Amino acid sequence: MNTENTEQQLIADIDTLAKELLALLTAESDAMKERNIETLTRISSEKNTLLSRLQGCDEFLSQLFARTPETAVIADLKATLQQCHSLNSDNRTVALVELKHTNNSIELLRSLLNLDDVPLYGAYGKITVSREKRNLGVV
Repeated sequence: MNTENTEQQLIADIDTLAKELLALLTAESDAMKERNIETLTRISSEKNTLLSRLQGCDEFLSQLFARTPETAVIADLKATLQQCHSLNSDNRTVALVELKHTNNSIELLRSLLNLDDVPLYGAYGKITVSREKRNLGVV
């Protein structure tokens, strides 16, 4: 009976970690929308700590999901972990798109440094760079 109580306590602890991670990933998503770098930096550190702790439970979770009938607690834990996975994947996609835009902007600015007598702004207030009949980009 003591082993069962210990296992249930471990499941409850993992469920708490997963819910904390889900809240953190939601906050990360909100911070990305607001472009709040300070919050993202703080969240990144906390997220890595929670992920490390959850990774330490991988083997236990694999065995638990394989051998245990699906109770409401187990189903809730699985759902929370799936939500975490999905939201983390979405946040990663947003971060990669932002990185791509940032790199494109940097490349455009670098190309501006190498050009002479280039009008910086077009009729609509956007930076447009063209050289030698090639369009180098619009920001």
